[in-house]
Amino acid sequence: MLKKLFAATAIAVITAVTTTASVIAHDDKPLRWGNPAYEDQDRDEGRRRAYKRNKDVSRIRLNRWVENEVLPLRRLLNLGRESRGYRIDAVIVRIDPGGSRGSARLLVNGRAENQRQRLNRKVLVFRPRDDAVIGFGVRSLRLDVRGQAFVRNIKIKLSRDRGRRNRSCFRLERQVNMDVRFDRLNLWNLLNLGRHPGCRIDRIEIKARTDHGRGKARIFDRWWPVSAPQVIGRRPAVYRFNLWENPVIGRDLRDLNLDMRGKFTVYSVRAVLRR
Repeated sequence: MLKKLFAATAIAVITAVTTTASVIAHDDKPLRWGNPAYEDQDRDEGRRRAYKRNKDVSRIRLNRWVENEVLPLRRLLNLGRESRGYRIDAVIVRIDPGGSRGSARLLVNGRAENQRQRLNRKVLVFRPRDDAVIGFGVRSLRLDVRGQAFVRNIKIKLSRDRGRRNRSCFRLERQVNMDVRFDRLNLWNLLNLGRHPGCRIDRIEIKARTDHGRGKARIFDRWWPVSAPQVIGRRPAVYRFNLWENPVIGRDLRDLNLDMRGKFTVYSVRAVLRR
């Protein structure tokens, strides 16, 4: 009887150990497709990845003196093709104010985005305009340091504009009411065209006049003409400039200017966009 009882107890213990080992081994195995727990895990991971894609921070530690230098931030922080479509929310520079003197400013495409900030604080924060999107409105990003500063690290806060791809293409119009004498009017900044990547520009319409009725106007992409010239009369009227081949914003165009040869009065500007 004792032998039978001992044998039964041993079998029960072995069965329990085997079951526990099986459970532990099962828990150590990765979850497989089709398992609800796996699907929940995959969904949570997807959410984390989506958040990381839509909200990101890029930083670099310098820990060195910078003197009268222009730092190429896109190259230093490796903001290449994988960062295309991200908007730059802020550029944060941490410095050691002890011994630092001078000023710094943020340059986007070679132009100053903000006023210079003095190097007498531990943290400098630069916030570019809303359409500062890598690959669309931003081609180069630099930090211009005039003087000397011990820069500890540089951090750039990025976010993806989810509505950028779905942004509708429509008419953009601005009231100008200004006199222009043999100069250019930057339509890219005036109409915020950088906020509408992927849209085609059908035409540009201006309401203007000239003092002597013999002024000439033309649309340029930087220094390349993209429309035929027109003679602007003495009385206020609307003039339409059809852009050649209907260029796409962000792909074919990265700048747009109205070049005026004469003494102009410009009342309004309109851009007609389409898909």
